[in-house]
Amino acid sequence: MPFSNTEQLSPILAEITRLNPRSILDVGCGLGLYGMLCRIHLDLYHDAEFYRKLDGSQPWSTRIDGIEGCETYTPFIPHWAYDKIHIGNALELVPTFAEGQYDLVLILAMIEHLTHDEGMQIINQLRRVGRAIILSVPKNWQEQRIEGYPLETHRSHWTEQDLRDAGFTRFLPHWGAWLAVYGIPPDPQSTEDTASDSAAQISDVSDQFGRLNDRLDQMHTTFSHLASQMNTLNETTGQTKRDLSTSLLNQQVILDHLSISSRLRSLKKRLGRIFSRHLP
Repeated sequence: MPFSNTEQLSPILAEITRLNPRSILDVGCGLGLYGMLCRIHLDLYHDAEFYRKLDGSQPWSTRIDGIEGCETYTPFIPHWAYDKIHIGNALELVPTFAEGQYDLVLILAMIEHLTHDEGMQIINQLRRVGRAIILSVPKNWQEQRIEGYPLETHRSHWTEQDLRDAGFTRFLPHWGAWLAVYGIPPDPQSTEDTASDSAAQISDVSDQFGRLNDRLDQMHTTFSHLASQMNTLNETTGQTKRDLSTSLLNQQVILDHLSISSRLRSLKKRLGRIFSRHLP
């Protein structure tokens, strides 16, 4: 496609502005999105008198050239953003450029439209003409054919190892595409910030584990206290059962004694009546 998804814009543009190139070649520029962004952020954004470049009274500070193979797209390219646009096959055009001609080469969402061998050929040529390269290619293969647009056909799949074998040493974060970087060293400040952030995260996790451990100790003490109370309650319950059993037994003995005494008194009365009837 002659345009880019939004998730790629920020990391790629950040690398471009950090390198601050004075000359750029945009291979497969499509509708010219990256040429326009480079023109704005490298030439206009930090210039208090940017309007002089827009009215033509001052020249551009950065040379931006493009290559596009699909003539249908060229009327939509913002030509003010490019110094020159080459229309044709990049495999034929790039070998004609001088060695080291560009500070930076962009080949974004383009290499998957070449065969693997053609892709390696153009990467080798781009390493010759450019001091640095930023390349993007989908991580997952998806077949694509658009009738009337043969250059939009997907012809190759690229892995991280393929790109490392081609000389790319760094990869910008992106969920769906390899954003491969050649010849641009990592930002020391970014590395320091990352290390600082990692140390802070480790410290924070350590503090959380410390608080969790303290909480577990408190819970262990609480459970131990509850267990002790349960043991005491069990002992009290056992003693109560024993005392109740003893009490019931004593009550039964008393009731038995009362019953015997009552029966003896009744028997004594009956015997007295019998004797009284038979005695003169």
